[in-house]
Amino acid sequence: MPFNVTPISCSDPAFFNNYITDTAGSNINSVAIGDLDGDGLTDIVSVDDRLGAGENGFVSILRNISTSGNIAFDAEINYPTRYYPVSIAIGDLDGDGKPELVVANSDSDTVSFFKNISTVGNISFTQSIELLSGAKPYSVAINDLDADGKLDVAVANFNSNSISIFRNITNTGNISFASKIDFTTSNGAYSLAIGDLDGDTKPDLGVSCMSSNKLSVLKNTSSTGAISFAPKIDLITSNSPYVVQMGDVDLDGKLDLAVCNSGSNSVSVFRNTSSIGNLSFAPKVNFTTASGPLSIAIADLDGDGKPELTTSNLNSANNSVFKNTSSTGTVTFDPHVDYTNNSLGWGNTAIGDLNGDSRAELITGGAYNIGILQNECTINIYENANNRNSVSVFPNPFEYSTIIEFENKQNDHYTFTLYNSLGDIVRKTDNITTNVFKLERNQLKSGIYFFTLSSNQHNNTGKLIIQ
Repeated sequence: MPFNVTPISCSDPAFFNNYITDTAGSNINSVAIGDLDGDGLTDIVSVDDRLGAGENGFVSILRNISTSGNIAFDAEINYPTRYYPVSIAIGDLDGDGKPELVVANSDSDTVSFFKNISTVGNISFTQSIELLSGAKPYSVAINDLDADGKLDVAVANFNSNSISIFRNITNTGNISFASKIDFTTSNGAYSLAIGDLDGDTKPDLGVSCMSSNKLSVLKNTSSTGAISFAPKIDLITSNSPYVVQMGDVDLDGKLDLAVCNSGSNSVSVFRNTSSIGNLSFAPKVNFTTASGPLSIAIADLDGDGKPELTTSNLNSANNSVFKNTSSTGTVTFDPHVDYTNNSLGWGNTAIGDLNGDSRAELITGGAYNIGILQNECTINIYENANNRNSVSVFPNPFEYSTIIEFENKQNDHYTFTLYNSLGDIVRKTDNITTNVFKLERNQLKSGIYFFTLSSNQHNNTGKLIIQ
């Protein structure tokens, strides 16, 4: 079922500062984020066409080396692709726990696959295969479409007015796919989103069709080992729909559709009214953006449990943020608040926590750089006497050891459990009866950790940073 990831809530509306611009090529068409080397930090990947006619494009990777809340990246790592790469997706294609990269190359009608051979602290990829798509692939997305446990690849083809699906048939070793299967969309298939729209547990397709001002929705009718979709259903957008995204905007448990319309400076939101096995949507509701919105992203930015809309706007070189004020069955947003972003905003926008402070940053690609807007909302920490006690950690960050002090007036028996950023337990100590616990670094690596101090009556939580 759909769910929303909710950060710690803010005591004020989320706001952003233009914290950093990072060089990554010269003409960035798409950005994506993910932990590529398993160090618990979110890295940034972009595709860049380098503007030279007939030249190869590149995948550019910025390895995250942020510490103690400060955002920082290593120098870019580049891998060549075919000419004019326009879209990138991240996902583990071969089941080895390391996410691969998939790139749509528009002017060569191909899809490039890069196998992840990274180790912690060292990002490395090798190009494994390249497949022919339809004409002018402009968007790529990854999802398990036939419920066989393997991530399949879907590509939106602008000139072919189609979606190409590559079914993942990888076993151990080399990444491989079955021959592509094409499904018809309306004219000018540009952007692709995947998610279960009708609650039947099968991920459906939403495709923005720029040339026809339509949003084509394709219901998934696949079975294990056989991918199929019903004929498209078309929704009418405003002028020149670019990027489409899915998200449960009104918190009714159904994924809604949102698309940014560059030709009309607006966002169209289609509220999902589907029942199991039957796709349906309410008429669009439009919200005015800044000038020239070319991409849209959906995520909860202020921790109130409702996902906000964010657009990147080419003509005004900024990001627009729409605070979600919706209620179940009704879609509403406050007027947009704009934040200058030096990236110029023609690459798509990604949202994610880059520095481990539980607040989501905005990452946008454009000309010559990637712009990062750092979330600066004030975090609320709620204390509940029946559930938590006050806890202090000093020093934090630390290099060798730290002292955790907490309330234990009754000399209860506490258990200390330490987790890494992936949620794995890396240290555990039982039968703590004092109110002070000393944590020695020993073999722990540098990075961000989380801990619980729990008894039968109380539960303390916190975050540690080892330098």
